[in-house]
Order: sequence, then C-alpha cells, then structure tokens
Amino acid sequence: MEGNLRHSPSLANTLLGRLQQWAIQRPEHLAYAFLEAGEVVDALTFAKLNARVQGLALTIERCTQRHDRVLLLLNPGLNYVVAFLACLWGQRVAVTAYAPTSDKNSGRLRAMAMDAEPAL
Repeated sequence: MEGNLRHSPSLANTLLGRLQQWAIQRPEHLAYAFLEAGEVVDALTFAKLNARVQGLALTIERCTQRHDRVLLLLNPGLNYVVAFLACLWGQRVAVTAYAPTSDKNSGRLRAMAMDAEPAL
C-alpha cells in the first residue's frame, strides 16, 4: 500500500503514525466513540479503526491518483472519521461536507463539487 507508515520514520509523529503505533501497542483501547444525546451509539478500538482506515484507503487508491480530491458526503459518525483518515492515509485530499438533508443544500453542494473537481 502506498500509505504504509511503518517504513517512514518522518511520519511516525503524525496522526496516522500514532494510529498505526497504537493499533499495535494498545489494539483493544477505545480510539473513537460516536455519541447521540450523550449515549455511545458506535465505537472503534485502535486496531479496528486502523484496519478500516487501511482497507478503505486501498479502495480509494485503486480509483484515484495521489493528491486527487475525494468528495466525502457522509452523515456524522465513525464512517466520516474512517473516510477522512483513509484519504490522508492514501495521500488524497478529503473534500468534506455532511450529506444533504434537504433540497435547500443541494445547490451549495453542487457548487462545492464543481469547484473541487473531485476524482471520486
């Protein structure tokens, strides 16, 4: 995989370097929890987060080139975190917005997508 950080000491102190390190050193510790009304509705350990990020990064790498823009239109939650980190892992530029909830946002999102010219 292009984004393998194990062989890149210069990236060891980055967010992705730390994720990989913690996935090895403390795989079952909680990495992220998503709350709704103060209650945990979804959670990922460091090992699961690392695996999901790397898996999605591979898929993104197959469909795009390094430094391409990837439009992320997702609802709030752990999938948003995974997708954003996967873009970083694969050296893609994440263009982020929440998924539209009504037609009034569709024009803004269309303009954003046209401006960003995402590859995916």
